[in-house]
This record gives sequence, structure tokens and C-alpha cells, in this order.
Amino acid sequence: PNQRVLTVTGATITETVVISGLTLAGGNITGTTCMQSCGGALLITGTARPRLQNLVISNSVAAAPNLAAGGLGGGLYVHTGSPLTLSFVTIISNTALHAGGGIYSRSPLTLLNVTFRDNRAPGGMGGGLRALAPVVMTVTDFFNNHSRGSGGAAQVIGQLFYDVGQVQGNSAGVVISNPTRINGGGLRVDGNAMLQAVSLRNNRVNGGGGGIYASGRLEVASMSVISNSAGGDGGGLYAGGSALLSQTSLSTNTA
Repeated sequence: PNQRVLTVTGATITETVVISGLTLAGGNITGTTCMQSCGGALLITGTARPRLQNLVISNSVAAAPNLAAGGLGGGLYVHTGSPLTLSFVTIISNTALHAGGGIYSRSPLTLLNVTFRDNRAPGGMGGGLRALAPVVMTVTDFFNNHSRGSGGAAQVIGQLFYDVGQVQGNSAGVVISNPTRINGGGLRVDGNAMLQAVSLRNNRVNGGGGGIYASGRLEVASMSVISNSAGGDGGGLYAGGSALLSQTSLSTNTA
């Protein structure tokens, strides 16, 4: 009880170390520093770089009395200096009090066949994922994740490349009520975003960008943007910079 499931630390842990075929569940941590309160199921720190594959990370909690004390990454927390690849991983039903209900990462991420479902950030951003570095996602899905702050499915501070996936039924500032208008019911990207063959459907936000809110250049191709809603501008898409759309359908979105 009241412990993290697994901690991985140290530069000797390289990509040749594979963590595979496990369920990491039931972690429940709290504290006044990030080492004590970040990464409810799994903490990657000390520039460790293991390869994570064929995992389920579930039903874990990271909490702290305030944001400065942590409470980040309900399922997984990745510190700086640890670029990671996750493949065939399911992130389900995790909670981070302040940000990154499923994953919180300070290092670049590559996600291959990863599913985020039913994760929550009741006090902050990124219901499924919050990343403070570039992210590459391929065949990655976000279902029914919720946050009080921006990015119900994910918030990425940096460049996002997203090829093939579904972002469906996520919300920001709606299910977890926030009187302040925030942005990105599905995705929020504070950088350039390139998406291809991604479906944005039934996502909600009380501010701008029901499906996606991008503050930098937005490029989308072969997309369907359907039945998203925003309390502000951009029921389906909001682009703060230039936008290039090709072979993309927008229908029944509301703002």
C-alpha cells in the first residue's frame, strides 16, 4: 500500500534493457517532492532509457499537496535525459492530481501502438499525456481521458508528429469542472503539429479547440474531425499559426 510499483534509475539502464510482458497496477503515492509523488506506477529517472513494451499500466495515483510538490504522472513519470520508446502499451485508469493523468514526460517520447483510456488529471493539464518535449506517435489512441486544464487527451509542449490514431470522447474543463476557459478538448500542442490519418471525434472543451488547439503551425491530412465542441473558438480545430489542411473532413462540430 501507498508505494510506487517500479522505479528505474541510472545511466547504466540503456535501450538494451527491455521491460516487457508486465502489468504495473495499483501504485498510490503522495509526498512533498517529485521523487516521492511522481509516477504512481512507474518512475524513470537518473537518465535511464529502458525500452518499454507489451505493458499495461493501470489504476495508479500520483498526488501532492500542490504543483510544486509534484503529483505528476499517475501511470508513468519520465524525468529529463531519458528519451523513451513505448510500444504496445496500454495506459488505463490512472490519476495524477496535478498533470499527466496517464504519462508526464520531460523527455522526448516515441509511442508505437499505445492506448490511453480513462485517465484523469483533476487538478491540471493532460488527462492522458502531458509532455514537455517532442512527441512522435504512431497508431496511438486516446479514449475518454479528462483534465481540468488544457489537453483532455494530451498536451504537448514541443513538436508533435502523429500518424494514425483515434482521439475520442476526451474533455478539458468540462467533465472535471473549471470555471476558467482553457483550450484543447482532445489535443493541445504548444509547438508545430503534423497529423495524418487521425480521427478527432466527440471531444469537448470549455475554451477553444474542441478537437485540437495548436499554437504553432498546424498540418493535417486524411483526417476526420467530427462532433467536437468548444465553449470558445474552433469547435473542431483551432490554429494559432498557419494551417494546411488536405483530404480532411470537418462535420457537426460546434463552437
